[in-house]
Parts: sequence; structure tokens; C-alpha cells
Amino acid sequence: MKKTFWTILTALLLVAAVSLAEGALLRAAGAEEAADAAVQVALAHAGEDAQADLVLPGREDGKAAWTVLLIREGAVLEYEISADGRVLEADVYASGGMTPSQIIALLQAEKGLFELKEADVDMDDGRLILSGEAEMDGKRYEFEALMLDGTLLEWERD
Repeated sequence: MKKTFWTILTALLLVAAVSLAEGALLRAAGAEEAADAAVQVALAHAGEDAQADLVLPGREDGKAAWTVLLIREGAVLEYEISADGRVLEADVYASGGMTPSQIIALLQAEKGLFELKEADVDMDDGRLILSGEAEMDGKRYEFEALMLDGTLLEWERD
């Protein structure tokens, strides 16, 4: 009986935490606050042992959204969070070796400082790939890098 009570209480607290994080996204006044709220929604969904790695503004079906990349026990969790705080998509990828932020730092050391516009994690031929778009000196570039070791597979001007 006690175990059932604590299980139900834990589930209710988790639902309440997700609801609070979703509501915070609606109330966020600025971009930084909205990004923080999107991270909180993703973290509430992923569980307490996940850590935020990258958060980027973007669009999903023509509406404002946030891409949030988390790390949990070496795995990469990719979330799309709507502007109103809903989880639109959640994907989990096995350990890639490097985190997305480590790969971005490696790319910036090699290519120069750029503004990251978009990032996405995908499986391609059994390899975990970080792909995205960057802007540097007014020019846009598309890139792909292996998550295993950061090897740059593609860097092309868009």
C-alpha cells in the first residue's frame, strides 16, 4: 500500500513539474528566458539525470520552437519544444563519443568563430552525425560531423 502511494505521489509530482515548466515557457518575456524555459521542459521530460548541452531557437511547421540537446549517461537526447511549452518531438541516440557542444567548439577552433543557426542529430549509415547550419562573416555554411570523434564530413557554403 505504501509503495503504491509513493509511486502515485512521484507520478503526480512529475506531471506537476512538467506543467510548471510548460507554463514558464508561455510567461517568458525574452529569448534567454524562453530558452531557459525550453530547457526546463526538456529536462522535466528526460529525467533528473539529464544535462543540457545545446539550445537553439528555430521553427517547426512555421511556428517558433526550440531545439534542445541533452546528454544523459552518454546518450544524446534531442527535443523540439514549441513556443507554448509542448514537447513536439523527442529522440534518443546512443552514445556518440563527443557531445554536440564539444563538436561545435572543435569546429570553431578549426573554421573560426561562427554563430550556430541550426543543429540536428541523426543516424546515417549506422554513424551518429551532428549536422547544422552556421553563419560566419555574413555567409551561411552547412556542416556535418561525426559524433564519435568530431571528424568534419562536410563544410559547404549554403
